[in-house]
Amino acid sequence: MKKKYLYLTALLFSTVTFSQSIILIDEFDGTQEYSTSGEYITSSTQYFGMTTETYADVELMATDFPFFGARQLSASPATITYNDLDITGKTNLTFAIGIAEDKGPGATEDWDADDSIVIEYRLDNGAWTTLFSIAGTGTDTAPQISSSDSNNGVQITNNVNEFDFGITTTTETEIDIRFTFTGLSDAEEDIVFEYLALVDNIDLLPEITISAPTTNFSNGVGTVDVTYTVAGNADSIDIIVNGGTPITGNNVNGDTVSIPVSDDTAYEVVILAYINGQEVGDNDVYFEVGTPQLSVAKDEIEGFSVYPNPVSNGEFFISTRENSVKNIGLYDVMGKMVLSKSIRNKESVDISNLNSGLYILKAEENGKKAISKLIVN
Repeated sequence: MKKKYLYLTALLFSTVTFSQSIILIDEFDGTQEYSTSGEYITSSTQYFGMTTETYADVELMATDFPFFGARQLSASPATITYNDLDITGKTNLTFAIGIAEDKGPGATEDWDADDSIVIEYRLDNGAWTTLFSIAGTGTDTAPQISSSDSNNGVQITNNVNEFDFGITTTTETEIDIRFTFTGLSDAEEDIVFEYLALVDNIDLLPEITISAPTTNFSNGVGTVDVTYTVAGNADSIDIIVNGGTPITGNNVNGDTVSIPVSDDTAYEVVILAYINGQEVGDNDVYFEVGTPQLSVAKDEIEGFSVYPNPVSNGEFFISTRENSVKNIGLYDVMGKMVLSKSIRNKESVDISNLNSGLYILKAEENGKKAISKLIVN
């Protein structure tokens, strides 16, 4: 599923009237929304402030984009603060933030136990309360989230992932949010914030649950029933089968829809929720009828294996009989390349940024080729 933040941004710049309120969105695109202890970009490996991959020496699982970065701090602690945000009448706040970090040489981890970032908030100039923190757990470790919710213990990777945190308020009228950066003194210790948002009633964005199908099917079934429910607000639902023409006029609260199917075919069914024509929710399901055939090149790579498949933890591996460099490409069902890189045997391939569904994996090693389907849950 897409990041909730992406829907918030779309709503912010559309004419949609929605019962949630966007209090703050910062994309670090040049307009400074915060106060700071002092920004600087001394070099590509020493900076504290807004920058991009063009100027910062980072390798992320994404194209070049603006972000707030901190690396090899010249002074610690360093801070940024969002002051006097109006939350009058807002009692169901969510703080959403996109976070990543660049691994060290050879994909090594590099945070130490004294490297940390603490994110706090205070209401009506009261006491500061820790919302969450990011810290190393020892010497040369992966930074991870520390919080009182389900985000606790999640590691930060070189792919931007969104984390959402709830803030409970009652009759308060203002909120301040502060980031305190400590340590991060070495050249390979860094953090990336791609965006952040503070929103009221984010839970009113529609959440689509698909309860069926949960299995594959034998040839001859003719149709497959797809059952879905929608929690939250939506005024229209589209269903798209294998990238085809949307099926419109569906129940906005949930329904069971019969999808015509053919023998020996793989299917990806995408369900989209809209408000006034603006996409604000999505989910998908993959299933097979019979035994779908994927062509394999004549000179197939010996011992070619992809695992785990389906992928459920955001990464997969490839092994072959030869321990040679493999050039791989990953394509969605529309034929669009979503990943291209070179790897060696049993090297992790990070796809945590991809939506669930069916993908086609193509590999080349020493002039030999192989192709396989890859299912991402």
